[in-house]
Amino acid sequence: EQVARFTKLQNTLKSFQKQYRKLQETVEKLVAQENESRMVLEELEQVKEGQRVMKLIGPCLFPQPVKEAAETIETRLSLISRQFKAVQDKIASIERRAKDKQRD
Repeated sequence: EQVARFTKLQNTLKSFQKQYRKLQETVEKLVAQENESRMVLEELEQVKEGQRVMKLIGPCLFPQPVKEAAETIETRLSLISRQFKAVQDKIASIERRAKDKQRD
């Protein structure tokens, strides 16, 4: 019975580790997306009046108003922030559950 209980606990903790690793990968991707979006926003802030901003849609470039481009990036940053918060909450939940299982 003890061996079965230990094996079950071990499998549960391995599952938590796997979930944790996936979430950490997601955090890394979100951080990279956030950094890229911030750099783009900084570049857009440096655009002078009369300069054009282009948006890549499929294989084609189309002109886009600077204000619209900045709003799109700000919306993306807001979304990334919400996703990051959700992932952090999931990580905290997994850590709590893992600690609880270790106490059992």
